[in-house]
Amino acid sequence: MKQPTMVYRYPGHKALGYKHAGELYDHKVVDSYAEEGEESELDAALADGWFPSPAEAKAETVDETVDETVDETVDETADETADETVDETVDETTPPTREELEAKATELGIEFTKRTKDETLLEKIEVALAEQED
Repeated sequence: MKQPTMVYRYPGHKALGYKHAGELYDHKVVDSYAEEGEESELDAALADGWFPSPAEAKAETVDETVDETVDETVDETADETADETVDETVDETTPPTREELEAKATELGIEFTKRTKDETLLEKIEVALAEQED
């Protein structure tokens, strides 16, 4: 008997909808049913780095990224402050946050509302920046 279940990875290649605007995930359907003594597709996917919800996928990925950043920036003489160390580099591959979009739009004098989609706001910003360059 099939029992389809969605699993997620973050970051990925597909937008999931308004709850995760601007964030890209991978997702797939796996069968959570298994005969006794067998591993289900769900168990195999979870063991392979997939998660049962988008929130868990993102949280785990963010935790791992923070852990790696902390490990790389720890000063051997300041172990007690390692948890407070943050990598301030800008990641050009991730889309801007809603707050960043709103700040740039306000700076450029672009009108928008809270119902304006991130994609629409980004397009307006890109057009305004292109017009400034001309």
